[in-house]
Amino acid sequence: MLADPGQKKIQVIKEVRVLTGLGLREAKDLVDGSGHSPQTVLRGLSEADAERARLTLEAAGAWVKLVPSTDSPVPLPVGLAKPPGWGWVNRPQMVCAHCQQLGGVATKLEKVKKGVSGGKATAAVLTAGVSLFATGLSRKEQVTSARCSNCGVTWQL
Repeated sequence: MLADPGQKKIQVIKEVRVLTGLGLREAKDLVDGSGHSPQTVLRGLSEADAERARLTLEAAGAWVKLVPSTDSPVPLPVGLAKPPGWGWVNRPQMVCAHCQQLGGVATKLEKVKKGVSGGKATAAVLTAGVSLFATGLSRKEQVTSARCSNCGVTWQL
C-alpha cells in the first residue's frame, strides 16, 4: 500500500505508471489519494515481486507498506523488469533488427506526428495559411515502437 508519496510526487507517479500500466490521470489520482489514506497499488504479487515494487517506489521517495494478500501470486508487470516506460510489452519471439538477438525485444503502441494531413492542407489553402498557425502542421498516427534490452536500439515497425 502506498502510504505517503513523499516530497518527489512526480517521480512516484512515474513509477506507479510503470508498475501498474495506468494512465497519467489514474496514477496521479492514486498517488494524490495516498496523502489522505493508504492506497493499494498492486495486488496478488509474489513476495519477491512485491519487495521489488516496494524498493522501486521507495527509491522514488514514497513510503510503502506491504500487506499480505490471500490472492494467488501473479507475475510483476513487464514495465518493471524490461525497458522503462508505460506500455512496454516483452516479445520473446522477436529478433532485434540491430543486434539479431532473440528475446530481448519489447514493444508498445504510441502516437507519432506525421506530415500534414489532407484536411489541414485544404484548410490552409482556403484560409491563406492562417489555419496552420491555429492547428499545427502534423497529424498523429499510431505506430508500434520496439526496443531491444540487449543493445538499447529503438525502432518503429
